[in-house]
Amino acid sequence: MKYQPSLQDEIIICRSHALYEFDQQVVVKLYNPLFNNPSTANLYSALNTIFSFGSNETPIMSHQELLRKLNCNSLERFEEMREELEAVGLIKTYFKKGEESNQYIIALRRIISPEKFFFDPCLSELLRKRVSKDTFEELQMQFLVHNFDLSKYENISAPFDECYQISTSEEESNPWWINFDGQVPDVKNQHFDLDVVQILIADQKGITEKVIRSKTFIQNINRMAFMFALDERQMVDAILDATEEGIINYDMVRKNCVRIRSMSEQRLVIDKQTVKSMSNNIEVNALESVSPAQLVKSRFGTELLPSEIEMFDELLAKNRVSVGVINVLILYVINNTNGQIPNITYFRKVLNTWIRAGVKTTEDALHQIDGKNSKAEKKQPEKPDWYTNYIKQVEEDQQKGRDTVEAEESLEELEKIFD
Repeated sequence: MKYQPSLQDEIIICRSHALYEFDQQVVVKLYNPLFNNPSTANLYSALNTIFSFGSNETPIMSHQELLRKLNCNSLERFEEMREELEAVGLIKTYFKKGEESNQYIIALRRIISPEKFFFDPCLSELLRKRVSKDTFEELQMQFLVHNFDLSKYENISAPFDECYQISTSEEESNPWWINFDGQVPDVKNQHFDLDVVQILIADQKGITEKVIRSKTFIQNINRMAFMFALDERQMVDAILDATEEGIINYDMVRKNCVRIRSMSEQRLVIDKQTVKSMSNNIEVNALESVSPAQLVKSRFGTELLPSEIEMFDELLAKNRVSVGVINVLILYVINNTNGQIPNITYFRKVLNTWIRAGVKTTEDALHQIDGKNSKAEKKQPEKPDWYTNYIKQVEEDQQKGRDTVEAEESLEELEKIFD
């Protein structure tokens, strides 16, 4: 073991989802038989109950405080159960060594579906060995309707935009995303032909038909082409350079997009009449129809750097919000930082505050900033918990003589909004 936990070590618990009743049944009936300790499943459930209402992150606490909340009297026993939860993929633990005390982050992971559980060779085989044959088959019948091989079927489901037309004004509407299953929004890039990309990369570097027709491929490639304003051949180069033995590394694709964008002399052009000033309340359909690069070019008359486009693409991909929300965030932050674009940590913290406040749509984001940019608004916005903790951490670092140049820059940016 590379670390030795103590009761004084700091720990934070975070999650991206709530534990629902069906998830609880999956834990009890499918995961629980896998554990050597019968209390391990209870630990996962208990960890999901210690969050404040509407929050997905706990304050920093000590191991001792956490054990008291969980009614557990042994750190060693807690560590044994934690490792079992890690082994089956229910949590991930991160460790950082400190000068005075170490810090841990436990990230609660989403319960996988029963279908994925039974198709997982490790989980299903371990369950088969831990329960009787009859019990195993009974669990399959309980959770699975039928074991259809969907790869032999053609998906003929009608897409949303072929069945419905969305119009919020007399002008032609341009809906470009549909959010399915709470995942990254699907980008419908009207100036980009994904079929061409799929044809050009088919059978290259081991890329299969299944890969290029997958939802993951379509979502990521459409979104990146939209964000970086790349054409089909540029995206093919970005994909193939990030592919090895048929596996596409989408983080590497994003890096390649940054490189290609840096070499391109292409300039983004947008009809400035489609995006109004903040004081006139930008139309929702306009916010949802342009990329951050186009928006900044139109609103402020400057080009985003490729690294800045990469930052906003990462925010869009990993926070499950629409580009409209990201665009409102950009305008809000830039207007409050005198035209400066802070680092991704700054944007991420503001966005997380919005999400916790219930922001899900572009309209929600506009309501969130309503009045905050008004000169007549004298009331100071309430400081969120993370802001107070951030200031405290910077002050502690300064007292300990650490290199805090980047932290001080971020702090100055935050103070422009909250002070």
